[in-house]
This record gives sequence, C-alpha cells and structure tokens, in this order.
Amino acid sequence: MRLAIGNRAELAVLISDQFQRQGLGTRLVQALLQQAQEQKIERIVAEMLRDNYAMQIVLKRAGFRLYGLANPTSIRACLDLNLPSAAV
Repeated sequence: MRLAIGNRAELAVLISDQFQRQGLGTRLVQALLQQAQEQKIERIVAEMLRDNYAMQIVLKRAGFRLYGLANPTSIRACLDLNLPSAAV
C-alpha cells in the first residue's frame, strides 16, 4: 500500500500464477486493511484489469465498491474506511 495524498492510499496486490487460488490475496488485503486502519487511512483505491475477476471478488468481499473507468480494460475499487460498512 502506498500513501498518495493525506489519509488516502493506493492498494496493489500481485500474486504469482503458481500461488493463486490459495487465499493469499485475501490474506494480504486483510493485512493491508488492518494496517490502513491503524495508520488512520480514510480511503483506499485500487485499479485492476476488468477481467481480473478473482481480485474483484476479494475486494468486494472486503467492502470495496467497484467502478468502471473511461479505459474499458480497467476497473477501480474504492473503500472508505470511516464508513460503518467497511469490513476488515
């Protein structure tokens, strides 16, 4: 996770093909969200390829909302940690 502006951060997770489908992405996102809360991060943003369904599922389960972008091959996920519905 990288701090961008103020209390906002950008999240990126890359799992090597041989280690995918083992829950590592879920565990990494959970750990990053815990760190973000401890650091008083208010919003986390991630961008991914539109066909990366596995990461979309991981982020949706963590409470992120998905948004389309002008670029038809990409999608953005946003999570506001100060909202009561934010899951960790």
